[in-house]
Amino acid sequence: FTVRLPLGHAHLPGDAVHAEPAQLLRATQASGYVQEALRWLPVSSDEEAKPLGDAADAAVVGERYRATLGARVVVADDNADMRQYLEGLLSPYYRVETTADGAAALEAVRRERPALVLSDVMMPRLDGFGLLAALREDARVRGVPVILLSARAGDEALLEGLNSGADDYLVKPFTARELLARVSALIELDRLRRSEEEQLRLSIASARMFTWDVDLRTSRASFSENAADVLGLPPRDLEGGFSVVHPDDVERHRANIARAVGEHGQFTDEIRVVHPDTQQVRWIEVRAKVICDDAGQPLRLAGISFDIDDRKRMEKALRESDRRKDEFLAMLAHELRNPMAPIRTSGELLLRMSPGDGPMRRLVDIINRQVRQLTRMVEDLLDVSRVTRGHIEIQRLPVELASVIAAAVEAVEPLVLERKHRLTVTSGLPITVIGDGARIQQCVVNLLTNAAKYTDPGGDIRIELAREGGEAVISVTDNGSGIAPDMLHSVFDLFVQSTRTLDRSQGGLGIGLSVVARLMEMHGGSVRARSEGIGKGSTFEMRVPATDQAAAADAHARPDSGPRRRVLVIDDNRDAAEALAMLLQHDGHEVRVGYGAQAALQMSHDWTPQIVILDIGLPDMDGYEVCRQLSARGLPASTRLIALTGYGQPDDVQRAREAGFHGHLVKPVSMEALGQAMQGR
Repeated sequence: FTVRLPLGHAHLPGDAVHAEPAQLLRATQASGYVQEALRWLPVSSDEEAKPLGDAADAAVVGERYRATLGARVVVADDNADMRQYLEGLLSPYYRVETTADGAAALEAVRRERPALVLSDVMMPRLDGFGLLAALREDARVRGVPVILLSARAGDEALLEGLNSGADDYLVKPFTARELLARVSALIELDRLRRSEEEQLRLSIASARMFTWDVDLRTSRASFSENAADVLGLPPRDLEGGFSVVHPDDVERHRANIARAVGEHGQFTDEIRVVHPDTQQVRWIEVRAKVICDDAGQPLRLAGISFDIDDRKRMEKALRESDRRKDEFLAMLAHELRNPMAPIRTSGELLLRMSPGDGPMRRLVDIINRQVRQLTRMVEDLLDVSRVTRGHIEIQRLPVELASVIAAAVEAVEPLVLERKHRLTVTSGLPITVIGDGARIQQCVVNLLTNAAKYTDPGGDIRIELAREGGEAVISVTDNGSGIAPDMLHSVFDLFVQSTRTLDRSQGGLGIGLSVVARLMEMHGGSVRARSEGIGKGSTFEMRVPATDQAAAADAHARPDSGPRRRVLVIDDNRDAAEALAMLLQHDGHEVRVGYGAQAALQMSHDWTPQIVILDIGLPDMDGYEVCRQLSARGLPASTRLIALTGYGQPDDVQRAREAGFHGHLVKPVSMEALGQAMQGR
């Protein structure tokens, strides 16, 4: 047959004629496909040694994708010529394994994970879509990139291929350069993705954490590969859900999940996981977020869990250490309070017996002030944890600051005299604040002591009191060792000290300035430090809101101890018992003294007291048991039992109440507190 076609387009309808560029484009495309077809033709023996990809093809997989050269590619196509063509095109750059159908390709993929699968759509046994579905369902090879090849063109075919899970879709015929570019790009992207995933897995493993995901529609859970190792569970028990959660944590954990799902939110929880065989318990922290679909309905619960078992053990050890510390401090405070009790009581008695304002009265005042200061120090030692947390309770009464400064100067006078410092006190008009006078004095003492310790012998210390606006300002300035600029911001932190030389070895524990800062905050004030640097001295400035309210009444006013009573004092510390008895007798009470538990039981039987002041730490029977036995022996209901002890923790107060005591006093007790306890206030 001979077909003759006229030249030109005069014989064609006008709507069938297109512009010249479109004709050129189709000609170019046709030329490309012709070249690809020529590649499929048999080659001579001398041409077989040449790679089918030309220089342009090699450039496609050149420097940019050099890291992917030698990667394994599985080709699946039932057309032998196409398999040969693809193998010839890819083999110069990759390790290629060809298969005749999807089933054989699936077996090859599972045998050794390839970098990419290149599959025809139409094949016997298992077609391209079936192969793709099988790969995506297998967790081991789910992420392998897949390119589908098909003769079906058009948007619908393309969308069908991509929606089925393919990474790319190529329509036959295609150019060699296009195929090489897409293959090399997908292999490189997969390599980068797997590298990042491996780095993430290493990071997760190092941090002892794992990821998980729960399908809220099916309740099916999936875990990262290291989950079993982190949890310390056999892999078979990962799907156990709440069965591995400690029974005491299940209800709370379920409630947290339900609340997060209901609110479409997130939650954090700490739970224990129990090994089903060994019953070993491990703590984990769970953080999860609800993922919703486009309609706003909960779809998944995505989470991450951390192994916090070591942290929990450390927290438990710290709590135990803190408990032992509290027990030690309580015992230490008890032992220190016992000798202070008779000193304070004797000082109170001497104060009442010393007439006028002579030398004896002044000496007694000194003793009483120093005992009160020592008592405060013991309280700070016992409550050091409360000091660091700012949980100290303060009294709020009118305080005249000039008297506070005078008392503080007197307290540090021995140290100032020892180091031959020149101490100057400057104060203007009387200034009153509302606060705890003893605590403010403690702050001034700490600042003066700090200045004395860090000022060379013979140095100058100056304390000034002034009013600036609505604030009272107390400043302590010295010409001592100064503070380095990098220390000024941290000098009020707990246990922080400036550098000390041997002649400043009285530096203490480094809590004084921290206590000052906390106490000033509790008074609504502040404290700050200034220094020009090492060797240039320093200034510490406290600021407290001032008031115009008059100062409190004289603290030495004699307390009202109420009506005269029959009082039984029981304490194995003879000095403490006899000093307290003398003071009570001076106030007009009828007093008897015993030194042990048996004496308390016997004397309360022979002589019915109206008030029993009973030490807790008795040698033959503790005060709690004595209190219970006294109550059981039929003491009158009006008899008040008062515990007087060196133990002052909240648990001690509660235990005293449970034993039957009507009051609990801590040694050394003030006569104000004792009088109130005796009157039932």
